[in-house]
Amino acid sequence: MASFAAGPDFFKTPEGGATFAFTNSLPIPDHFFGRGSKRHIGVIHFQGKPLDSFTDARTGKKYSTGGADTVVLRERDVTIEGNAGSGTTPIELVALSLTSTKQIEVEIGNKKHKFHVHATVSKKKRSTGTMTFKQTSAGRGVFTSELNVVPLFTFVGEGGEEKHLDLAEIEVPAEKAAAFKQLGTLVASDVPWEQGSQGGQETGKVARAAIAIGEAVVHTAPTHIHEALPYEPE
Repeated sequence: MASFAAGPDFFKTPEGGATFAFTNSLPIPDHFFGRGSKRHIGVIHFQGKPLDSFTDARTGKKYSTGGADTVVLRERDVTIEGNAGSGTTPIELVALSLTSTKQIEVEIGNKKHKFHVHATVSKKKRSTGTMTFKQTSAGRGVFTSELNVVPLFTFVGEGGEEKHLDLAEIEVPAEKAAAFKQLGTLVASDVPWEQGSQGGQETGKVARAAIAIGEAVVHTAPTHIHEALPYEPE
């Protein structure tokens, strides 16, 4: 039997481990950076920026997260009877802290301007999905997860000025809503797991995940990729 208590899992994003592509179907629009700025398309490469701490809104418990930059919350307990079977829980990306590995360059009028980019999770729409555990032997198995990520991008200019682009605020026609959602749905398949320690540790210590994942978890979507390493105690 395998049992996983609901709770947060912590991850660390390596340099260049996450990308987001602004495409012709999802560009940074004209005049976003200022009057005369041109629409911008291109791939932005990110790395993690440590959260330092995280508070679970369900329980009020505060975690010292060390170098972790990503927190995924498993919302329900999962129990798999015997040594085979599966179980599913809703999940939510509840914290994200990424920063671009280099500045992007945009045109405003006839001049080039550079911006650093920070990515967090939107507060206006939840980033939700599911995680399904499959047990293949005693205390071991694989999981598959799908997560519709709704990011908030903050562009910081060389003079400190900020521009915010929240994908939750983009108006999408009803007939294109499903396709738009699919663009932002990250999927990871057949990721190995082993039964690990349950819960997390109190503030002042690094939080532990309830499952032991022995390799990077790579989620992919049409517009972005996120490779995240399970965060281990320091």
